[in-house]
Amino acid sequence: MDTVVNLGEVRPFMVAGGPLHVQWRIGDDLPDLTQLHELAEYVVALVVAGKRVLVRCEDGLNRASLLTGFVLYLMGHDPREIPTELRERIHDKKALSNPRFFTYLASLPEWPAGVERYAESIG
Repeated sequence: MDTVVNLGEVRPFMVAGGPLHVQWRIGDDLPDLTQLHELAEYVVALVVAGKRVLVRCEDGLNRASLLTGFVLYLMGHDPREIPTELRERIHDKKALSNPRFFTYLASLPEWPAGVERYAESIG
């Protein structure tokens, strides 16, 4: 693991020479969307560079799914399919059960044909 993004209250356990830890505590309301988008762009840049990134929160179901869902969106995934995709990958139907997070991700516009996705523009 190269980077751990922690969105919960648990303080990371850091080891010298271990992964980079990014801490951003968010609650159950939508966070500042500018900060969400900036952090998602950072995660996409790491992934495109071949880095392994772990996004976590307390239970791994809502806050982590919000950020991961927006990362998937920036990487070109269809926003209508992101909630289902996350639930299948996490193997839990409770993933993205926060209605505010679900509504935000599900309401993102589709990528128009021919528009370069963010991940393609930096890769």
